[in-house]
Amino acid sequence: MLDETPIIKSLKPQQAIAMVTKSAGDASLGRTIFENAKCANCHTISQAESQKGPYLGNIAKTYKRPELAVAILQPEKTIAQGFATNSFLTYDGLVLTGFVTDEQNDLVVLRDQNGKEHTLLKDDIEIRKKLPTSMMPNGILDEFTVFQASSLIEYLTEIADR
Repeated sequence: MLDETPIIKSLKPQQAIAMVTKSAGDASLGRTIFENAKCANCHTISQAESQKGPYLGNIAKTYKRPELAVAILQPEKTIAQGFATNSFLTYDGLVLTGFVTDEQNDLVVLRDQNGKEHTLLKDDIEIRKKLPTSMMPNGILDEFTVFQASSLIEYLTEIADR
């Protein structure tokens, strides 16, 4: 099948979301898009994998197609609970960004976008900020077509049905 759907970046965001939501995709192509868009760098789809960012193995049971399209095409619009981006500056000049996975009286555990955990003693933290942006980069699918983006959603829906 020849994909003649427009490239995502050629569309206005609302237009892209509407088209991706309405377009039927191909789950097997969606798996390839998941790999090519480097989604697995930050997301897992199996409980057996070491968790990094938000788990996507059952995401389509929680979110419908339109919500998934928004989450993928405009990640800053809604940030999943527990995945707010935090930035830390330590007194020795180290800057770390990620989301907090554990916090106790004297320490904070932060997971960066590579899935690596960092334990910081609160006494070593000079500045801590909650950022309004998502760790997921904007425009991650800009070079993909509407059909390819729809296929990614189809793949996420298929794995949730297993």
